Amino acid sequence: MLPQKLFGFTDIYSDTQGNLIPDVLGIVINIVTIFGISFDISIVSNIFSCITSVILLIEKILMLGLGIKAIRQETIVIPFFDSLVSEYMKW
Repeated sequence: MLPQKLFGFTDIYSDTQGNLIPDVLGIVINIVTIFGISFDISIVSNIFSCITSVILLIEKILMLGLGIKAIRQETIVIPFFDSLVSEYMKW
């Protein structure tokens, strides 16, 4: 069983994950309001939602394609990874 805390990494990760985005958004809002531009948080929220939706769609399409290849037992050729594997697997 893995320890719950490994040199405080989980604390750093949870703090970063929980507070980084609101802190950055707060800084951006403050900078934008200095120049007299009205800024609404819903704009940023909609942008993040759109980006997240696109990434999830790409992930689902990729997993579907890889699943079909696996069912057919076909080889998946990705030149970048193939060259890395052949480079580091030389005897």
